[in-house]
Amino acid sequence: MENPPDEIVTLTSEIASRFHEEVSARFAGLGYTLKGEVTPRFFQRWNVLCVFESEQGGDSLAFLLAPTNPAEPAYKRSKRLDIVYFSEDVADEEQDLIYQRDRPMIDAFAEWVIGWDKPTSRPFGSP
Repeated sequence: MENPPDEIVTLTSEIASRFHEEVSARFAGLGYTLKGEVTPRFFQRWNVLCVFESEQGGDSLAFLLAPTNPAEPAYKRSKRLDIVYFSEDVADEEQDLIYQRDRPMIDAFAEWVIGWDKPTSRPFGSP
């Protein structure tokens, strides 16, 4: 696979710096810890991958952030980003169970992304 495009590299860097400043502590209060690093990943298109782990059961909860594409499904959208969640602990045909299990974290993460991605934010990769 090719290297990620510049906009994904920029987004990864911006999100990773915010995680270490504020996000990890905020979501730890919901019972989740960041698992590993924020990284670029390719899942049908380039995304930024953020994986959390529940402190209660060890369940995983992952988020994909990608530049908005109205043709792609998303849980929510900010000004510039599509927000998608998933879990490797849940079978593909049962992914709806994730929202029931992890709703406070899913909603809090989406709210954080939408609040962070202010309307004045410039497109990724722009000077």
